[in-house]
Order: sequence, then C-alpha cells, then structure tokens
Amino acid sequence: MINILRQVANDVTYKTLLQQQMSRFNRNKTRAAYDIIRSNLNDTITDFTELRNWLK
Repeated sequence: MINILRQVANDVTYKTLLQQQMSRFNRNKTRAAYDIIRSNLNDTITDFTELRNWLK
C-alpha cells in the first residue's frame, strides 16, 4: 500500500498501478502453468488428460 501511495504521488494514476499489478500476477500465473506443463512432459509417465487441461 505504501508503494502505491508513493507512485500515486509521482503522477502515476491508480488505474495504471492496478493494471501493472494485474499484468504481473498474470505473468506469474502463466510461468507457473508452463512449469507444470514442462514437469508433466518430462515425467516418466505422461498424463495426457492433465496435460490437455493445462494447455487449455
């Protein structure tokens, strides 16, 4: 919250801050999904149903 207040004080709108935060969360979510997919592909027994679900 303090970082938000500092950035708002530096002429950055609150909407911009929220969009940046949403973008960061989406990037982290996507990276985690790719890690799970990669792990599933490198496993000795590939679960194709789980793989299809993660690729969706």
